[in-house]
Amino acid sequence: MVHIAIKKGLDIPLPGNVVELRGNLNTSNSPKYLALDLSYLVSTKCALSIKENDEVLLGQPLAFDKELPDRKFVSPCHGKVIEIRRGEKRKLQSIIIEKFENEKQVEVEPCDIDSVSKKEILSRFLQYGIFSSIRSRPCNILAHPSDKIDAIFVKALESAPFTPSPVFEIKANLKSFQYGLQVLSNLTKNALHVVMHEDEVISSISEYAILHTASGPHPIANSSIHIDRINPIEKADMRVWTLSAHDVICIGSLFHDGKFHTTKVVNVAGMGILEDKRGCYFTRVGSSIDSFTSFLKEEDQYRIISGNPLTGTEVTKNSFLGKFDTVFCAIKRPDKKNKLFHFLRLGSKSYSATNTYFQSSNPKFDTLLHGEVRPFIDGSIYNKVMPLSISVMHLIKAILANDFEKAVELGLLEVDVEDFALPEFVCPSKIPLMDIARSGLQKYTEDYLQI
Repeated sequence: MVHIAIKKGLDIPLPGNVVELRGNLNTSNSPKYLALDLSYLVSTKCALSIKENDEVLLGQPLAFDKELPDRKFVSPCHGKVIEIRRGEKRKLQSIIIEKFENEKQVEVEPCDIDSVSKKEILSRFLQYGIFSSIRSRPCNILAHPSDKIDAIFVKALESAPFTPSPVFEIKANLKSFQYGLQVLSNLTKNALHVVMHEDEVISSISEYAILHTASGPHPIANSSIHIDRINPIEKADMRVWTLSAHDVICIGSLFHDGKFHTTKVVNVAGMGILEDKRGCYFTRVGSSIDSFTSFLKEEDQYRIISGNPLTGTEVTKNSFLGKFDTVFCAIKRPDKKNKLFHFLRLGSKSYSATNTYFQSSNPKFDTLLHGEVRPFIDGSIYNKVMPLSISVMHLIKAILANDFEKAVELGLLEVDVEDFALPEFVCPSKIPLMDIARSGLQKYTEDYLQI
């Protein structure tokens, strides 16, 4: 066991959070509409297996990877395909399904973990959509069944603003979680790692994997830190898989019971949410945003986000929860009227991570950037919230210059986009560090990474 402790980081004191499990979000068979989210697939090109108005079963393949046709993306429910949404260059974004009241699923035979082979495990992962969730480092791309796995990391803690603890879902599905770990342990010997917060440890998990503890401010939950401290990525040909606790439960349910796990815990938070509605709820994977909007205050005054405020995406009523999102939040939009000498922040109630000006003990937050993009001012400010041993400014500059040899030397193989969320938050130059890191990782994957 390794205890991972960090001091560098930042817990942003966003108001409007209630750490309490309130049960099921939907007491009836709603939401009526669910979506298979494919928008997170940056480099993967998908093709459809169905068309509009088709009836599909829960777990039925709706799309597949063109470069790896055995990799399926499966339906989150039993229902009728009513819309196929596309983005630029007709890239698939999501498949919208009207859910039937009495659901049926694809038949799946339960599996005896003691007799199943590695080949059969990987085949089931491909066929039933598990390989649509497993990520591979470096560059955090979709894992490939031919990977020679150096280690598998399961993230069983969260630290980003508003993000609910995975322990809620683990405790509700402990047997499936444990069985999922047993399945994964058949893929790699003595290299299956589970990381939990030191205050939330479930000791029985140590029977199925190597259990590690962690403590410290955000971003202590980022997988990059866990990998760096336990099994560092030193070469481009290393392959480290990462999964969430939810993914492991899905694996366990599929192999042990032959059933698809279709629920997850979502935290409804932020000052734009009615106070008596804030908290964590069990809801369906791929739920419509419309099923949350009754919790909102005055909708036009708040920006609604699928995902946590640092890395999430602005959405509308017609949108759906992102595949990996476990937060629905509402952050106040800025006042349109400019205040006199606003740039001096006199008597400001805003928050400053660097104590640039006097601030309230109960700061208020909105979505205003307080500036526009300008040249780098001070590179040292990023490193105060970056626990990894990399220089953020120099790495970002290397990416911008397309100098990937230098970028690798500076730590490109060790990072993911989410690692730049806090540096972007504290950036005095308002530079979109996450977008730059995302494009850099994508380009390095396409041009240099041997998959």
